[in-house]
Amino acid sequence: MTEWLVILAIIIILFIIFKLGSFLWRLLGLAMAIFLVWIFKADIANWFNQTVTQINANGIESVLNSGVDFVKESFHSISSWVSNQIG
Repeated sequence: MTEWLVILAIIIILFIIFKLGSFLWRLLGLAMAIFLVWIFKADIANWFNQTVTQINANGIESVLNSGVDFVKESFHSISSWVSNQIG
């Protein structure tokens, strides 16, 4: 889970960097993103290795099916929450 948060943080930092116009902010944000990648490189490499191993062991269909199930469950949870808020 930490790896996903780090990857998300890096993407958000890069998005914010390029939305801001100042060269110094861009340089600082890029340095921060590189620093986060450097700090968590072992965790990211481990996550990537586990993901590739899972894909090789179970096949891509299994991974895609679990992704589809996650999206379906998330949509169901959100729709039931909205229904509870409305009703």
